[in-house]
Amino acid sequence: MCSPKNEGSLGFKSLIVWNKAAVAKNVWFLFSGGEQSMWCLWIKSYILEGRSFWRVRVSNGPSWVWRKILSLRPIIYPLIKHRVGNGSRIFLLFDNWHPMGSVWYRFGVRIVYDSALGLDAKASEIVEGTTWR
Repeated sequence: MCSPKNEGSLGFKSLIVWNKAAVAKNVWFLFSGGEQSMWCLWIKSYILEGRSFWRVRVSNGPSWVWRKILSLRPIIYPLIKHRVGNGSRIFLLFDNWHPMGSVWYRFGVRIVYDSALGLDAKASEIVEGTTWR
């Protein structure tokens, strides 16, 4: 039923794909500057509490919508690339800003010890203007 009409089907949209896209739109809004949204402000203040979206754990406390959003992280992660700029909004270890991907997933737990930075360090702690500190 979800195949194109020219293949002899009805051309309906897949509800599974449509639902994932609708949920992913919330993640995009969270990263693309939804600071004017009450939902984004609430998520950043009470759920994330200064932690990276990619690091927060899935718990039974939040709503099923939040758990659904977090369950799509593996699909969404490669699609969201960050520009460092001044680095104040980029989580150094977890955000996808480096050409090799996440520093955390690339180098593991040892990077925290070697860098002497915390898990929630921002890129601004190592970048000053256009040069490395």
